[in-house]
Amino acid sequence: MSTSTTKPVAPTLSHNVNLLALLGGNTGWIGFTSATGSACGNHDILTWDFVVPHINVHPGSDPNPLNLTSGGTTPVAIFGSDLIDVSQIDLACLTLASTGVKTVGRASKTLCSIEDIGSFDTNELDNFGATDGFDDLVCHFVTAELTEELNGTSTEVDLHVCGCDDPNSSGGTIADLCDEDDDGYFEFIATDAVKIVKF
Repeated sequence: MSTSTTKPVAPTLSHNVNLLALLGGNTGWIGFTSATGSACGNHDILTWDFVVPHINVHPGSDPNPLNLTSGGTTPVAIFGSDLIDVSQIDLACLTLASTGVKTVGRASKTLCSIEDIGSFDTNELDNFGATDGFDDLVCHFVTAELTEELNGTSTEVDLHVCGCDDPNSSGGTIADLCDEDDDGYFEFIATDAVKIVKF
């Protein structure tokens, strides 16, 4: 909005929308429309960010093997960027298929780590580029539990992610900072290809 005929340099009206909750799924069409009634006016979109971060199952391998009879874990990397701060992700809501992050110890510590493991390159999935200055999140999921949704014919797997990027929030856990109706709340589903293997 502007009180004059001069186009503002930065948006004066901004609003985040949780598209996953609004659409009820991870696919849909997006468009823009506006109206002023019988008056004449310009409606300019100054910025538009639609971001789903890159993920990689079994970082450093391509294709991404999954042995559903394995007694181990499956690592998944979420790549950070200038638009995605992985420290804002709520680890409690991370699910691979329907499986939550593996926890260890009496304190049920999540088996995750944050570090810059390298840049994401769609052409070099088995060999990440040099570190890019953005932290990435790597979490482990119990492989055998993935059988609730995956089988021998599965070719991809979904990672459900939510968190809070409200700069005005402070203190408490990420889950305490945002409710689903807050502007800072975000939620998305990222997908990666997998290859089911049998040993």
